[in-house]
Amino acid sequence: MTRRTLRIPSRRADVQDVVTTRLSSSKSEVTTPRNGGVPALAGMVIATWIILSASSLARADDWPRWRGPNGDGICRESGLLEAWPEQLKPLWIADVGKGYSGPVAAGGRVYLFSLLDGKDALSCYDANTGEMIWSQSYEGSWQGGYPGTRATPWIEGDRIYTFGPAGDLTARELQSGKQVWRTNVLRESGSKPLGFAQASNPLIDGNLIYVQGGAGGPIAIGVDKQDGRLVWRSQARGNGGYSHPIMADVQKGKRQLIVYAADGPFGIDPGSGRTIWHRSWRNGSEVSASDPIYRDGHLFVSCAYGMGSIMLKVSPRARKGYGRRRTSKPASSPPSSTAITCT
Repeated sequence: MTRRTLRIPSRRADVQDVVTTRLSSSKSEVTTPRNGGVPALAGMVIATWIILSASSLARADDWPRWRGPNGDGICRESGLLEAWPEQLKPLWIADVGKGYSGPVAAGGRVYLFSLLDGKDALSCYDANTGEMIWSQSYEGSWQGGYPGTRATPWIEGDRIYTFGPAGDLTARELQSGKQVWRTNVLRESGSKPLGFAQASNPLIDGNLIYVQGGAGGPIAIGVDKQDGRLVWRSQARGNGGYSHPIMADVQKGKRQLIVYAADGPFGIDPGSGRTIWHRSWRNGSEVSASDPIYRDGHLFVSCAYGMGSIMLKVSPRARKGYGRRRTSKPASSPPSSTAITCT
């Protein structure tokens, strides 16, 4: 992956380190493949087949976006099995092409974004039968290592939005797949593709869609969901990351867009793209792939390649420097679970 220098305005941080952990360097660590492929993009696997169990998606809660309706990975459907049978019988199986993107579901249909015949394609299937209802694509796709889509689609209202690995942000009609608009955010922002392609799952909040930027440009971009127009380019510039941007309600309506870019997490004004704070937390490969987690004024971020995790205390206004920092002793391998105490 090509290294570029991050350039951002000088600014005091309004975050306080609460807990920091680092992973030790060991032979068990993940290393970057020599072919430049992505070793681990958080929450993604190659989708060559999709298998649905006998529990029909048509009867379950809609799953319209990355990690479900509320973005927390929790299914609130009632009447689920308390014990799983030893074997699950597939309801249907379909050959869906290549990709790392997760399926989404709404209204008895399943939607999958994948690489088909050399094109980024969004396909719609009947959740009960597996029958393809429609498939729509556009010319061009990522030509680098590990071909295939990365980001999971987002369903909102009568539209579905996709973010392609080459930077194509696209809106389509949910029922037919007809393209409403398509914007290449890399070209519009003067950026180049990241080394492992664009992989951040889009975030929709209000009238804007937020995605991470490419290399050598704004780290994040806000796009009008109605027409695909770029509303703002982030004040912070450098290399974007691969994780999902999140929205944090820091204090009584003081909201911040949290973007975990190559150089670490940023707190950004969601309306303007202005930098509120920044905390450097970068590994040597500049791979920030795990989604940040925010709760009760605390932000947790983690990355591989020997870097580890950090928890920050976030406030709506700038402070003078950092607070207390604690680093764990190196271990031969990461623990299976870690208890984190906030003070």
